[in-house]
Amino acid sequence: MATSWVILGRILRAEEETRSVPVVLPARVTVLSAGHSMHPDPSLPDKYPYIIAAGPLCLLANFAVAPSIGACFSDFPHGTSLALVRNFHRAQGQSQITASLERVPDRPGHVPAIFNIGGVGLISDDEGGYTIAELQFPTGIDSETATLVCFRSDNHQWYSQEVGNPLPEEERGWFPHGAVSIDGTIWWFDLTWGIISCDPSAMQPSALFHGLPDDRALDIETVFMFSKRCITVSQSQLRYVEIVHEAATVSMWTRIMGPDGWHWDQKYVMSFQEIWNDHSYREAGLRPIVPDLALVSPLDANLVYFALHQCLFCANVPDHRVVHYEDHEPVNMTGRPPLVGRFVLPWSLPQAVAPGAAGITRLIPAGVSNSI
Repeated sequence: MATSWVILGRILRAEEETRSVPVVLPARVTVLSAGHSMHPDPSLPDKYPYIIAAGPLCLLANFAVAPSIGACFSDFPHGTSLALVRNFHRAQGQSQITASLERVPDRPGHVPAIFNIGGVGLISDDEGGYTIAELQFPTGIDSETATLVCFRSDNHQWYSQEVGNPLPEEERGWFPHGAVSIDGTIWWFDLTWGIISCDPSAMQPSALFHGLPDDRALDIETVFMFSKRCITVSQSQLRYVEIVHEAATVSMWTRIMGPDGWHWDQKYVMSFQEIWNDHSYREAGLRPIVPDLALVSPLDANLVYFALHQCLFCANVPDHRVVHYEDHEPVNMTGRPPLVGRFVLPWSLPQAVAPGAAGITRLIPAGVSNSI
C-alpha cells in the first residue's frame, strides 16, 4: 500500500514543452504539465487537458483538439482522446522521475463514443494492467438496459455490452459526476441521488444502484453541490462526505456490506463551530466561515481537506483540530476554480514517485506512444 500521496490538480498545465514539475505532499497542490507533443494534434493543443482518474501505477487523462477542451463536463464532448501516463521510473541516484504517455486507441465505429467524461472510470492493478470503463444510459426513452463500454490492457481492444438498468426510477435521468474504484469494482456517482457499482471484468457484469444516505438526494443539481459533496475512497472504503451550509456541519458516511446487504454507516457529524473554537484553528489565522469541501486523505478518513479562499487546510474532523494549512496553488484554469472534486483528486504515489526526505521529487512524461 502506498504511504505517500499528493493532491493532484486535474487540469494539466498546457505548455509548449513538457517540463519537470515538483511533486509535493499535501496540503499544497501538484499541477503537472503537458507539452504540445503530448496532444493528439500538436498544432491545435488542448488548453485544459483533464485528469479523469488516478490509479496506483497510472493516470488517465483526456485531451481534446482546440478549440475543444478536455475538461468538458457536458454530454457528448467533442474531439476527446484518452491517454495514460505510466511506467514511472527513477534513475539510480536521480531525483527526477520519468514516465511515458501512451495514447489509448480511439473507439471503433461499432463502440459508442464517449458520452460524458464523468462516466469514465479506471481500474488499475499493481502489475500495470488496467481497465477503462464507461457506463452509458439511453436518453429520452425507457430502457431495461444500460451500455458498459470497456477497454482492457490485456487484449488492447474496445468492446461494449448490455447490462441490466439498475436505476430505481424510470423517469429520472442519470448525470455522471465522476467514478472511483475499489478492488476491481468501479463506483460511478451522480451527486444528486446515488451511486452505481459494477465489476466490468466479471463474466456477466451486473450493475447495482446505491442511494445516497439519509435521504440526501436532491431533485436537481445545485450551484454549490460540487463544493459541498464528495464521494471518494479512503482506507479502501467508499466514503460520502457532505457539508450542510445552513447547519454549519460536515458529515461522513461509509458504505459497508453487512449481513443484510449494503448500508451506510455514519462515521460522524461535526459542527464547524467546534473546529472554529479549537486553538489550532485560531492559530492558523482562519476566519470562522463554512469552507468548501476539497477531498479526503486516502490513507486516513479522519483527515479532510477544506478550501477557504486562498487557503487549503486539513482538519482531523473527529478531533476538530487543524493539522495543516497552506496557501494553495492555482489549478491552471481561468477564473481560479475552487479546489473541489472536479478540479483536484488524491493520488497515492507509486514507489518510484514517492518524495524523498525533502518532500519534493520531479516528474516529467518523457515519451509519447501513439498506440498501446
